[in-house]
Amino acid sequence: MGFAGSGSSASFFFLGSLASAFLLAAFGSIFFFAAFGGHFRPLNSFGGKYLALIAGALGSNT
Repeated sequence: MGFAGSGSSASFFFLGSLASAFLLAAFGSIFFFAAFGGHFRPLNSFGGKYLALIAGALGSNT
């Protein structure tokens, strides 16, 4: 795809941008659940468990 000699750096940049976008989405949903937790009680409990699972997996990977 145009990255003839820099395949490793290109994939590293792609993974880095993917991880940062994923972290942004995770933190955004955390703030969303914290702000509107009273309105979406079942969704909040499910989302909290799901995000805690994601955060635990990310923390163990780094």
